[in-house]
Amino acid sequence: MNPDGYSYVYVSETLPETLTLWHNGQVILRSPTNTGIPQSPTYLGTHAVYVRYLSQTMKGVNPNGVPYNDPGVPYVNYFDGGDAVHGFPRAKYGFPQSLGCVELPIPEAAKVWPYLHYGSLVTVDPPGSPSTYPTSVPSSALTSTAPFQQFAYDS
Repeated sequence: MNPDGYSYVYVSETLPETLTLWHNGQVILRSPTNTGIPQSPTYLGTHAVYVRYLSQTMKGVNPNGVPYNDPGVPYVNYFDGGDAVHGFPRAKYGFPQSLGCVELPIPEAAKVWPYLHYGSLVTVDPPGSPSTYPTSVPSSALTSTAPFQQFAYDS
């Protein structure tokens, strides 16, 4: 049984974009967030967190061909290919401006970090999708007997 309970992230791309963190059927946090720009969108659907880093250097190429190298990106939770929920400093949040990741203000990402684990689900819905998630879920619906193991890597 998972002694830490069950956590789930729901990301709405309806403006202003928001991330909602659920734990044991209760909303723990709701924050403005940023998802991918049209040239590098965030993958829609539900995916499981498959690797985590407390801090990571993110490198790649912008859609305009200019390379980027962002050291020290905090609280990284990859859920689909190169898409991750993580902290990132921006002047504003709530609209597409990432290269596919789900960016949070760093203080909010720090609050999300201890709740996400390997296998935690992240759902990203497109603009205009009505959320069908209730405001709470009975804790009896979240009981699990699956083994649980948590790791955090620093790269």
